[in-house]
Amino acid sequence: MVSAADAPHVADWIAAIGQAAGALFTAAAVGVAVWLGWRDRKWRREEQTDRDAAQARLITVEADYSDAAWEDTLVLVKIHNSSPAPVFDVEVVDLHIVGREGQQRWRVDFGPYDDGPRIGRVVTPGDTFKVPLAYIDENNKAVIVPGIDRITFTFTDAAGLRWLRPDNDPPERLTEPPTSTRTP
Repeated sequence: MVSAADAPHVADWIAAIGQAAGALFTAAAVGVAVWLGWRDRKWRREEQTDRDAAQARLITVEADYSDAAWEDTLVLVKIHNSSPAPVFDVEVVDLHIVGREGQQRWRVDFGPYDDGPRIGRVVTPGDTFKVPLAYIDENNKAVIVPGIDRITFTFTDAAGLRWLRPDNDPPERLTEPPTSTRTP
């Protein structure tokens, strides 16, 4: 049995235990709140990135050999804008020929096109941007193109964001200009 003299000590112990438990649960609640805030901020950032890339995902590329049939050393790169807004400053920055290793050089070849390549121009919704390209060897001669492994291109979307898109892989947002293998 607890004597009257010991009663204040028991109450002190119970109060101390309650305060310790309260401090522990308060710290846990603060930790959960910080974690929830971090997770929400991460989700908002991912959602914003997804919204930013929405137009960029609708810009696609293909290599067409049939339209470039006037010369077997040419390939016609077609970049199609399927988005509801224009894109700007479209440029093919890298192509890789099937079976060739190392850095490859290429040049824009006007061929029979009147308007030439539309690098740096606006590509309106539904429009296809065509760039005839000739691959050149170390002697600056055009070589026959057996096929394309990869086409990398850049463009600026309607929101002013610059994108790099290797083939039709997910677009990557650029903050620095890419290095081009195109010859002057």
